[in-house]
Amino acid sequence: MAALVACVVVAGAVVHQRWIHPRIIAPASEVTFRDTAGAVRVIPASAPPVVSVISWITDHQTGWQFSFASYAPHDVISCDTFHVNLGDHSLVLNYARQTGHAYVEVTRTLSDEEDRFWRDIITRIKET
Repeated sequence: MAALVACVVVAGAVVHQRWIHPRIIAPASEVTFRDTAGAVRVIPASAPPVVSVISWITDHQTGWQFSFASYAPHDVISCDTFHVNLGDHSLVLNYARQTGHAYVEVTRTLSDEEDRFWRDIITRIKET
């Protein structure tokens, strides 16, 4: 089941609509994690938590919305091809559609189960 998640409305008429399906390019460099307390970890792009992040985004292609807001960083996972900002039951994803190109920012509300998954990822990164 696909979901229409973004449209532009002008004078009451839909003039543009788009399906959002983030495709993550595998990082070519190390991945950095920063948490709200200021802790920083740098892990290899091939580390299991990074593979899990990419797999989760690939497997969860619905529920994304374009974002035009700025977000204060929470727990952040970043590399040369994407940035994940994990909030309370929310995820902000900035990703490049092509290596070296501008990023697209989308958001997704997380269910309790999805939020637990991401909290587990954060724990695994901190233990790496």
